[in-house]
Amino acid sequence: MTRKFKLSLAFAVLMIGTLVLAQGALANATKQAPPAQDRERLGEKRLEILKEKLSLTDEQAEAIKTAMAEHRAKMEEVRNRTNRDPEAMKEAREEIRAAMEETMKSILTKEQYADWEILKAEWQKRRDERRQHRPRRGHR
Repeated sequence: MTRKFKLSLAFAVLMIGTLVLAQGALANATKQAPPAQDRERLGEKRLEILKEKLSLTDEQAEAIKTAMAEHRAKMEEVRNRTNRDPEAMKEAREEIRAAMEETMKSILTKEQYADWEILKAEWQKRRDERRQHRPRRGHR
């Protein structure tokens, strides 16, 4: 083989490798958490569902809206920590969720809270189903 051919072949292999790595990096970049405004919009949609399904009063809806905003801010804070120890983050998220549960319990009536538990279970089931169909991070 000529030297020119060998150089061309090496260059082609290098370019293909670069393209493959770039595609992998792009795929990983798209798996990040949705932007804050998307999470906020989701929270608004969820509040509308709660108003309808739980027959919330205006006062309850406002209290839940405030609680959801605080919950979202605390979760965002955990998400943005520089110390990203997975166990510490998991523990912090669980504490925030538990606090939100207590807040919801204090806002809702017993009947509404029971319905809230059912809604959460339905949402969790759908989330789990979506996750089953998604490729795991780092795997294709």
